[in-house]
Amino acid sequence: MGASGGAATSCVMLGRDRDAIAFAEAGLRFSKNYAALHSTRAAAHAMLGESEKASAALAQMLQMEPGETISKWRSNVDYGGSEGAERYFEALRRAGLPE
Repeated sequence: MGASGGAATSCVMLGRDRDAIAFAEAGLRFSKNYAALHSTRAAAHAMLGESEKASAALAQMLQMEPGETISKWRSNVDYGGSEGAERYFEALRRAGLPE
C-alpha cells in the first residue's frame, strides 16, 4: 500500500490526476483502511472537478483520521515545499479538508 500511496501522491503533485486515482484504487484493493489512499483519491477527484467523488473519498479518510487539517498535515510532511506540494495541498483544500 505504501508504494501505491507514494505513486498516487506523486501523480497528484505532477498533475496526473487520473493516474493518481488508478494507483490509489489499486492500493485500496489490498486494504480499505489506508487513509492516505483515500485522501489522495479525494485530492485527485477534486482537481478533476469531481466534487461528489472527492467529498466521498475525503469522508472515508476523515473516518480514519478525524480532526486532520491541512495545517497538521503540513507540520508533519510538507513535501519539501515544492510546487507539487502546493498543488497537492490545494487539491486537498478543494476536496474540503479544513485549513
